[in-house]
Amino acid sequence: MSLQKTTLAEGYDRSALLYDQLVGASYVAGVRRLLAQHPVPPGASILDVGTGTGIALFEAMRQAGRTSLAIGVDLAPNMVLRATAKAMSMGLPARFFVADAEHLPFPDATFDVAICSSAFHWFTDRVAAAREMLRVLKPGGRLLLVSASAPCGWEWFVAMMAAARLVTGRLDALQVPNLPSPEAVAASLMAAGFQILAANPTMHRTPMDPAAMTGMMSLVVPNWNAKMDPITSSRVAELGNRILSMKQSSGGNYTWTAVEIVAVRPLLSLPSRAF
Repeated sequence: MSLQKTTLAEGYDRSALLYDQLVGASYVAGVRRLLAQHPVPPGASILDVGTGTGIALFEAMRQAGRTSLAIGVDLAPNMVLRATAKAMSMGLPARFFVADAEHLPFPDATFDVAICSSAFHWFTDRVAAAREMLRVLKPGGRLLLVSASAPCGWEWFVAMMAAARLVTGRLDALQVPNLPSPEAVAASLMAAGFQILAANPTMHRTPMDPAAMTGMMSLVVPNWNAKMDPITSSRVAELGNRILSMKQSSGGNYTWTAVEIVAVRPLLSLPSRAF
């Protein structure tokens, strides 16, 4: 496994217990919107790629009422353990495995529905991951995808990059995600062979508490402090909070941008549309 993937897995392992509390409600909102418009039929087989703690898979299972197969995969072992424990406590027949989105351990044409929520932007090779999701879907099977997109979180990233450079004197001290544009997300899916049925870019601006934002983002952006020791990371966070507190251009808000896409594995080779 590459260093980038190892860093992500380790970072999300650390955030598994707090993940639902920090971002669960906001992350599942996009999946609910897609499910409302494109319901999962009863008896469907469902795969959740980058499942985290299973929140999107559980939502789809609740809507379907019953499923023939419900599986979630994630790179982070602790996320898989957390999702498994939640499924057992809720009495849901979901199973979870540690797996790489670019190498899904399932036969061709296994699933009716695939979900990928708030994970696609982290994938190293997005086209390869999309090809794998296409491969394991049955012809006519649908993908419900929610991906963060540029310029999501620019206020936080700009402030923290400035703080990291001031504290460490290095330009590479802070790793931030290379977020795709909504058009790039759709293009990756089309390059893999998907037909885009619907694509909806979204933007929300919410009040930002600097300290809370730093604490949350250090968990849900797990590679942001990968090159720093804990003391240096603490100094960067403190300085970053001060920069965020003084920042006027954003009006004290945090910008969340994402794209919500429904795509299908064609029965035949058909032309696709993005927006």
